[in-house]
Parts: sequence; C-alpha cells; structure tokens
Amino acid sequence: MSDTITLTYQTRPFLEDTASGILSECASLFNAVERSLYAEMARGKTTASCKNSFLKKYRITARQFNACRVSIEGKVAACQAGQELAVAILKQQIESLNKQILQFEKKPSKHSILHQKKRRKGILSTRLVRLENDIKQRRVHLCFGGKKLFRAQFHLEKNKFSSHQEWKAVWESQRNSEFFVLGSKDETGGNQTCTAKIEPDGKLTLRLRLPDALIEKYGKYLEIKNVYFKYGSEALLSALNNPDRQ
Repeated sequence: MSDTITLTYQTRPFLEDTASGILSECASLFNAVERSLYAEMARGKTTASCKNSFLKKYRITARQFNACRVSIEGKVAACQAGQELAVAILKQQIESLNKQILQFEKKPSKHSILHQKKRRKGILSTRLVRLENDIKQRRVHLCFGGKKLFRAQFHLEKNKFSSHQEWKAVWESQRNSEFFVLGSKDETGGNQTCTAKIEPDGKLTLRLRLPDALIEKYGKYLEIKNVYFKYGSEALLSALNNPDRQ
C-alpha cells in the first residue's frame, strides 16, 4: 500500500480576454491531437508509435503529447469499462425477459404481451452481440463533445438552435472546452508544463508552457496570476512545499 497522498483541488481563475483566448487555442490544439490519436488507435496503432510524427505535425512538446495520450487512453478505458457494465446489465435484462416469456407462454390470453416481450428480447440480444463483438475486437465508440449535443443538430428547433451554424459553433466549443496537463512528483512543482508559484500574498501564479506551435504568436509561457482556493489553501500550500506529496 502506497504512502503517497494525492490531493485534488479546483478553482476558477478570473482570466483576461487575452489569456482566455490563448487557453482556448491550446485546448483546440490539444483536443485535435487527442482526436487524431483516437483515430490512429482505431486503425490498430499504438499511441507510442505516433509520438514522433505527432510532435512534428502539431508542434507540441513530448510532455504535452504524453498528456494527450494519457487523456485519450483514460477516455478509452472508461468507455471499455462502460461496455463491460452494459453487457452485464443486458444479460440481466434478457434473463428477466426469459422468465417472463416462460410465464406468458402458459397464458394464451397474454399473446400480445408475449409478442412484445419476445420482440424486446430480440432487440436486447442484438445489442448484446454487438457489444460483445466490440469488446472482443477492443473497439470503442467515442463521441467528442457528447452524443446528446451531436444529435441535437438533427432537431435544431427542439434543442433551441436557430440554425445549423449556431449548433456547430456550440458543438466545436464543447469539443474544445478543456485539456489535461500531465505532472509528476519528480518534476519542479510537480509539473514541468504548468508550474505554480506562491506569491507573498498567498495567492498563486501559474506558468503554463505553451506548445511550440503558439510560441511565435504568444511567447513560450502564459502566466495566470491571482489564483487562489477559497477552501483548503493551507493544505495546498503544504503540498506544494513538500515534494514527497502530489
């Protein structure tokens, strides 16, 4: 059992328009990397085999690539876990239907209900076979931006969109709304890509290493000042000052 303590904190910094725009460009770039990695994985390639070509194509650092790799591999793993759970639920539902069908087969007056139960069983059985085949072939179906929002384009008025262009803008914003920064306890401040510096007033300044593709436009680093946590600040500062904790 590990003695390492992992602490998770969340805050919402107040960003100037310039900083917000830079972060949006970073998110757009990193999410493009993730989607491309997913496409290569679907073709049977490993993420490791894509590293050198992706570093050149997207002009990102090795650490930034690893963050994208960990992020997409986590999403795929979560999807695979969801598939296993879905299979277990489907088997339970089919087993329950089999019991009901046996009961209704003994009651001629329930012919219509029996028909619906058998029809439902057929639908679930088809779904189960498809899921089991996906698991066997290690195939997952990810929808970046979410299936619900993706399907909203087919019913624009119902989902309160005035046009397909409006939906697309929201869709692209959702797809590029976040990115992951990978750290390690043996790196400065626990993260060489995004480093936190404690200011005299107790607030933090984050220094984010920008991808090479944006350096010419914005410089090598983006500083985000006046970052603070309303609760748990003392524990956070203690963690930042103790390299043995992450």
